[in-house]
Amino acid sequence: MHPLAGHSPFIRESERASERALQLAKRKRLRRGGGGERKRGGRTRDGTASSAPTSTSQSPLFHLTNELPIIPDVDHAGSKIIQPAAAGRGPSFEGMYAWGDSLTDTGNSLLYQLSIGVDAPEGHLPYGQTFFHYPTGRISDGRLVVDFLAKQIRGLDFLLPYLGLNNTLVNSKGKSLVNFAVGGATAQNVDYLNSTYNISVFIPYSLDKQLQWFSTLPISKDKDAFSKALIYFGQIGVNDYNRALESGFSLDDIITDFVPNVIKIIQNALELLIASGAKYLVVEGGYPIGCTPFYTKLLYINATTDEYGCVEELQSLNDIHDKLLKELVYNLTTKYHEDVHLIFFDQLKAYAEIIKHPSHYGFINTTDPCFDTLHSTNLTSLEACSSPATFVSWDGLHFTEATHNVLFNLFNTKGFVTPYPNFLT
Repeated sequence: MHPLAGHSPFIRESERASERALQLAKRKRLRRGGGGERKRGGRTRDGTASSAPTSTSQSPLFHLTNELPIIPDVDHAGSKIIQPAAAGRGPSFEGMYAWGDSLTDTGNSLLYQLSIGVDAPEGHLPYGQTFFHYPTGRISDGRLVVDFLAKQIRGLDFLLPYLGLNNTLVNSKGKSLVNFAVGGATAQNVDYLNSTYNISVFIPYSLDKQLQWFSTLPISKDKDAFSKALIYFGQIGVNDYNRALESGFSLDDIITDFVPNVIKIIQNALELLIASGAKYLVVEGGYPIGCTPFYTKLLYINATTDEYGCVEELQSLNDIHDKLLKELVYNLTTKYHEDVHLIFFDQLKAYAEIIKHPSHYGFINTTDPCFDTLHSTNLTSLEACSSPATFVSWDGLHFTEATHNVLFNLFNTKGFVTPYPNFLT
């Protein structure tokens, strides 16, 4: 079974398929070097810079806020955008906290880069153009899954990036809304990756650092208060795998050494949050490795692709990561029984649904990025496509707001979330 087409909850996966994936990985060794950090004017894809940040008239300064005007969803090309579930649906929470990488980050990566003098692409338009109409630090043209989820929950609002709290832990509604996710973050500690594998990571805020940030907040010591918050544990691990692939590690080495360690780190993180009082947790499934333009048009240009447009040789990595992640969520659900409620969002299956039936969700282009940062040397002169709502990919690695919107709605749909029904339905 293709890892993007799995229909089983948690651990109902074929052991034979896993064995075949491991055997396939051992036959297909990757011999690629380089760190993949290509300069684009004063900015690079990974955010590194060869010079101090420069001013630009391309966009206003980015904004960090969770008090935003309600702007109707408008598809500039006339294609439909699925609306999120009505606000007020589901239980009431006293706050919301998120961990993860760029799929969940609402500004931490940008704030860090600004603090060290890096002029990051996401600090400029067209990032943020679709909904906010200015860059917010989200690596997309608009909102993310975590944004749609926060707006669905009664009384909640957009999450503030931890690095932008400015000594305030709550928004004007008195709800604790903090996002610890950082674009470019790895699950494994960055010093460990460097010392053990000689892999350099530009963003120093791996998952352990995000958990340290959490420990600085008073709520981390208040189990009763934390038990009333919604926990969103976004995707993390893909940056570990990407750095390893770019550094020339073989696929079987990544599956044997990296994946189990990543899953163990995720387990420890979830256990820590539960021990701190968390009772309602949402766990996002893995990123579709090998299925976005970053892989098909840059790292693996001539590779064989499957029916989903994914690089075939990388699908064993998707298979193993998500199989182990589903097993982990199942085991934690069993261990804590009725005391803790966990939801698994099957992102790989949802992404496959979009790719299989793009027109059903208003998409026209599933293979190219709307804002093609992959091949540009000067982002200041690069223009985005005229209708991002019809593109699945925003910049080659990250999704458009339209894709995040569809993913969110599929996550509210039976067959793409386990269990169903759940505390959000």
